[in-house]
Amino acid sequence: MPGVLALGLAIVYRNHPKRRIVSLYLPVPCLRPPLWGGNGVTMNVLFGGMLSQAMLLGLFLDDLQSAVKCPPWLSTAAPMFLFVWLAIPLAFSGNWRPFHALAEARAAQQRFVQETEFLAAQPGPALCESLLRCYYAQKPYVYDPFNATRLIHLGKLDPQVIAAEIERQEFGAVQLDKPIANEYLFLPGRSDLSLQSFAPSSKTMLPVLENEDGVIYTPNRDYRQALEPKPFQP
Repeated sequence: MPGVLALGLAIVYRNHPKRRIVSLYLPVPCLRPPLWGGNGVTMNVLFGGMLSQAMLLGLFLDDLQSAVKCPPWLSTAAPMFLFVWLAIPLAFSGNWRPFHALAEARAAQQRFVQETEFLAAQPGPALCESLLRCYYAQKPYVYDPFNATRLIHLGKLDPQVIAAEIERQEFGAVQLDKPIANEYLFLPGRSDLSLQSFAPSSKTMLPVLENEDGVIYTPNRDYRQALEPKPFQP
């Protein structure tokens, strides 16, 4: 309802000398495809639409307060109605239980500490899809999933280079936000070119820590020993 009301207000205010800019600001989220800039950026574009809705509704409530013929009950009920409407998305998103959300946040924090401590204990550098985990584990900055995706699209980065480094077990750990099926690894022409494109295979790396936040792989030592040249025995 607030979105529908904001759309109607944008039409009403489209010729207003001072409020026209707010009306023009509302269609910004509709330009998402041309402004696409990677995973997460398209979501940020929506904030402009939310801000425009808030400004339009604020102007509408101000008009009600200053309107001479507006009944007093309407100027009081309108902001209450719009505020109570927020309970609907809160209920659908599951955020209407604040104590449950706080408990989930504490559990996620404990998992984060466990993951960073585990990464820090692994020797050598690490690849992280979540840069914050590698940062707190004090691992060197060697890979940025967002920028690497852009470089791959521009043809300036070969994903097989990092795949070969994982194959040679040059990293002490690889952290992914989601586990990936083995048959989906190292396939050419994949649409998503994040760190998951360089995910370890079951031969070279093994999942050793997995929870709802992701999975951490460490080198398969048996595989590495199998690749090492055997001493010559006459």
